[in-house]
Amino acid sequence: MIAAATVGAFWGKASANVAVHETERGLTTAFQDGPAAASIWLNFMQANDGNLVREACAKSTFKTADGRRACAVGLWVDPPTNPAPPYRAQWK
Repeated sequence: MIAAATVGAFWGKASANVAVHETERGLTTAFQDGPAAASIWLNFMQANDGNLVREACAKSTFKTADGRRACAVGLWVDPPTNPAPPYRAQWK
């Protein structure tokens, strides 16, 4: 039982590490156009909830003539003026 839990913990950590590295590689590629472009993308990511954008995009997706998918989504350009405080789990 302990061995299974230990293997499971290591497997979970390894999977999380792979996901982080894949995200880092993707961000590096997305920011290849230099610091100004990276700053613009960072602002978009900070100003918008990615899950809400994905949901809105799923409702308006269409294929273009070359077979790529596109969608119409409104994005905030600026971060909120009064951002919500970060979530902190409260243990009882």
